[in-house]
Amino acid sequence: MNQIDYTTTSPRFSVTDNKQLDEGFTYLNAHGYVVISDVMSQDEVNMNKELLWKFIESVSNSTIKRDDPETWPSFSSHGVINGLGIGQSEFLWSVRSNRQVKNIFARLWNTRQLLVSFDGCGVYRDWRYNSTWKTNDSWDHVDQNPKLKPDRCCIQGIVSLTDQNQRISGLIVYPRTHLRFTELWDITKNSRDFVQVSSDHAITLVKLLVKRGMDQGRTRGKLVHYHAGDLILFDGRLVHCNSPATAIEERRPNEHVDLLHYVLL
Repeated sequence: MNQIDYTTTSPRFSVTDNKQLDEGFTYLNAHGYVVISDVMSQDEVNMNKELLWKFIESVSNSTIKRDDPETWPSFSSHGVINGLGIGQSEFLWSVRSNRQVKNIFARLWNTRQLLVSFDGCGVYRDWRYNSTWKTNDSWDHVDQNPKLKPDRCCIQGIVSLTDQNQRISGLIVYPRTHLRFTELWDITKNSRDFVQVSSDHAITLVKLLVKRGMDQGRTRGKLVHYHAGDLILFDGRLVHCNSPATAIEERRPNEHVDLLHYVLL
């Protein structure tokens, strides 16, 4: 079983400070992920929550009601919604078109001529309310083909509309694994960008790193902590997955759902 650090807070770098943003990009290059803060105001967060719920209620013909968890069906075992036209929804275009989101990616790639993917969003429901809602974990993977795309060509993003930590849910990363991407050649069997990484693969095993004389902390899995309105960037070569809440007894009774949007520019 891989070791996961669920409690250590993640450093955050503000988009409003050029020096901090440069430091954030340096952190991204070194660790494979970074949290950029102050991307959305609380008003923008609230507006995008409203747009998401409007989409969900509309495509369900109002059978799903935001204030009634009894009406919430099973979405995905991984918490991902990527069908029913959500990729072209007003909600996702609102997030993609956010000025700060575009500025960050433009600065990252050193161009304003950006292509955008039509990804979906993540919805994590409080499985204390219904145990069948628990999001699957331990599906470690990368989103870039090690053989066909060995160099950095994809930086993924998550814009969160809720705070994320061990009492809620979120993103698990294996820091620095993007620097060992070629070690995944042995499990790459086709041309797909999605490559699942087994829990016993050497790239995520701390004990093997110790034998090699490497820093034990480098590949210990980490739950990324972030706040509503933050943008999380991570390298497509970084091993990662989702995680359900692990400290769910600390959750506030009126918190039933956590919302985030995947963005790739």
